[in-house]
Amino acid sequence: MQNITTETAALMGSTKSEAKTTAARANGAKGGRPKKGAYDSTFHKDGSVTIWDCHNQGWIRTSNPSARLLSTLSNEEREKVEAHTA
Repeated sequence: MQNITTETAALMGSTKSEAKTTAARANGAKGGRPKKGAYDSTFHKDGSVTIWDCHNQGWIRTSNPSARLLSTLSNEEREKVEAHTA
């Protein structure tokens, strides 16, 4: 019985469309997904963000970043964080 379930699950996960295959090849030709920078902020689905705090030399996950924390970010990154946590 477990073999049938395993085989069925394997088949379900392998469904691909021609458009998906073409897009994957195009992305691969461009070098794939870009690497995340060492100190880039991470935006979470729950509306919070993880930011590198240069004052305390550590990562902070918050939904309400302080002005002091925001002041350490680039203008572009600050705008992204403010829009995400608004």
